Amino acid sequence: MFLSSVGFSIVIMSIWPYLQKIDQTADASFLGWVIASYSLGQMVASPLFGLWSNYRPRKEPLIVSISISVAANCLYAYVHVPAAHNKYYMLIARGLVGFGAGNVAVVRSYIAGATSLQERTNAMANTSTCQALGFILGPVFQTCFALIGEKGVTWDIIKLQVNMYTAPVLLAAFLGILNIILILFIL
Repeated sequence: MFLSSVGFSIVIMSIWPYLQKIDQTADASFLGWVIASYSLGQMVASPLFGLWSNYRPRKEPLIVSISISVAANCLYAYVHVPAAHNKYYMLIARGLVGFGAGNVAVVRSYIAGATSLQERTNAMANTSTCQALGFILGPVFQTCFALIGEKGVTWDIIKLQVNMYTAPVLLAAFLGILNIILILFIL
């Protein structure tokens, strides 16, 4: 929960300046849609992943949902590449990150099933604490990336720009991969 929450909130503060940089036609109203697309994606995915986890091992929807978030964060890192309509790529990327975050119910369901009645309250409280800390610390981590600057480093071969706007999502993608590894070997 901590890693997923950091992955969400580490990008929030840079969305608006990055959106303005990649697409001059983007306005504040469109920014609202970009921000809301995360929640809409999560709202759509939560019951789907929950239903999936009712019939299959919980590892499956967790790994798939986090993989979607990793791919969506990589898409976000490349929204500068298309020649036009970049704001729509950002909208899709944030919606898919939200879709991948639709696994919260699966996590809480796993905790409920893996703990005794006496342990459950403490485990749920710890999960909520980790989630809250991730939301709080994400923007703190993002400020470190401001040191990279807007130009950053570009790898022309793969058309990847690592700058103050893309480095946070690349870290979020890395945290997602770390999360998948932890699920595979520890959960």
